[in-house]
Amino acid sequence: MSKAEDGERLTWKDMPSPLKFVADAGEVPTLLDKAVVGMVPGESKRLLAYGEPEEGTNEVWDFSNEKTPPCDMPVMLDITLLKARLEQNADGVSVKTLRPGDGRTFPQVGDRISVQYTGRLASGKKFDSTYDRRGVAFTFRVGLGKVIPGWDLALMKLSLGEKALLTIPSALAYGPKGYGKLIPPNSDLIFEVHLEKVSRYSF
Repeated sequence: MSKAEDGERLTWKDMPSPLKFVADAGEVPTLLDKAVVGMVPGESKRLLAYGEPEEGTNEVWDFSNEKTPPCDMPVMLDITLLKARLEQNADGVSVKTLRPGDGRTFPQVGDRISVQYTGRLASGKKFDSTYDRRGVAFTFRVGLGKVIPGWDLALMKLSLGEKALLTIPSALAYGPKGYGKLIPPNSDLIFEVHLEKVSRYSF
């Protein structure tokens, strides 16, 4: 459901409801594609778009966040994420690229890496962030069990400079024990990470 700037409600009869698509795969306009990344089920957002929607057509696909004639009709899009299914790799860790890295410099076992991150529970509640500590990156040697297993697996798949959204299943995080009062037992974790530095390990 959308509204024009004057408050008129707009609908699209030919659009499936609810709308189903693969996030960040180019199946919907970039405006919508980027908006849902990082959302949790039940979360809502209001987006301002431009387009010329006509009830009963599929012109929703022409929405843009830029005012470009002739698509100059301001429209507010109220979106709610009803459900999300994660695509996981063989390790059980989901890695969604938010901003590509250099595509060449991938951490190897023993390398010292520096990472900025924000960690959240699956509910969306934040439990930790380097940005809350004056933006001082977290530095460690990767692949040696210095962090939760999901981090060791996921971070070696990123290249230098990459920003990504990691979803770590409980079994590769803190498992049935949890972590103090911050992380309940059997919690899946979501991290937005930025791989800032990779220093090669040398003997």
